[in-house]
Amino acid sequence: MNTANYFTELKKGEFQIIEELLINSGLIGEEFVAVESKTISKLRNLFNRNRLKVFVCYQNNVIVSFCVIIVKSNLHVKTKYDWHIAYFYTNKSFRRQGIGYKMLTHVFNFLVKTKAGVLSLYTNVDNYPAIALYLKFGFVESKYLGNYNCYTISLSD
Repeated sequence: MNTANYFTELKKGEFQIIEELLINSGLIGEEFVAVESKTISKLRNLFNRNRLKVFVCYQNNVIVSFCVIIVKSNLHVKTKYDWHIAYFYTNKSFRRQGIGYKMLTHVFNFLVKTKAGVLSLYTNVDNYPAIALYLKFGFVESKYLGNYNCYTISLSD
């Protein structure tokens, strides 16, 4: 049974909604050296300062996917800014149902409206399902860092 998905951005004061899922996803620890509690505290601080956005997908009032993006300065134009996907997760039970693609579409459309320049992300070189999703969506491989590939997509014409 496929129930409709609802995509939304978490608003100020709602970061705690995602904290436990963020920890349980297993994603915390690879990007930041700090322990989980310090990492969550840092992310919460960025969220409260509007330097980080969290998008979630609900199905039957349960979050089944989330995307955490962080703002960064544009390297070429000081008046522009770019975004980076820090964490992107879909519950294993809900994968291969198009939720990841729909989440990327939701995030992309939001960022285009804000006139951001580029959206980037890193993924492990052997994360083939994720790489296939990013390439299908239109990301291009831009560089290699250790065991990670960087993918970028332009948000403007």
